[in-house]
Amino acid sequence: VTSVKVTGGSCTISLNSDAHAGEWANFDDIAFTPGATGLTVKGGDLSTLPKNEAHGAVYRSASGTAGDAMSLLKSAGMNYVRLKVWVNPADGYNNKAHVLAMAKRAKALGMKTLVDFHYSDAWADPGKQNKPAAWAGHGYAKLRTDVMNVVEAVPGGRGLGAVYWEPAWTAVGGSGWDPADPASGNAWENQALFGYDTKLLPAANWFSHR
Repeated sequence: VTSVKVTGGSCTISLNSDAHAGEWANFDDIAFTPGATGLTVKGGDLSTLPKNEAHGAVYRSASGTAGDAMSLLKSAGMNYVRLKVWVNPADGYNNKAHVLAMAKRAKALGMKTLVDFHYSDAWADPGKQNKPAAWAGHGYAKLRTDVMNVVEAVPGGRGLGAVYWEPAWTAVGGSGWDPADPASGNAWENQALFGYDTKLLPAANWFSHR
């Protein structure tokens, strides 16, 4: 369900299916309701906020009133904060200390946190996954330990971030990690430990190999 913009009394919608080629898809009981959809997750990535604030960034509401950036976003409807974690970032940001501080700010405002582990010293994505410099030369077994140490350390040694920071979900790049294929395990389904409904996902089985 999504919001559709209506212009001049008409709009265009797209109906999609994940059925295989040659298979049928039926769409029944399609209804249009005035208003907007009630999305349960309204979030954004605020990982760079501490650095911006340290450099004097000023944030304002739609009316121009200056205020705390996270509070302004909360008042605008945001309820989830995404925070990425790098291992040894060159600029000192996006590390464990900054993530914990930001998560506490979010929690104080009644917002929930998604912790996005990159297992790198800088940005990592399916097409670029450079191991942290400190992990250079580590074999598969040691890399597994390295990854687990990062995950376990973020909430101050009190368990997984998703458990400690309310029943949200935690993106874990590499839960299906094949060191011979750096892009493996990057599908959201393989990276998340908790779904939007707060239930544990199959990817958590990876931790049983610890």
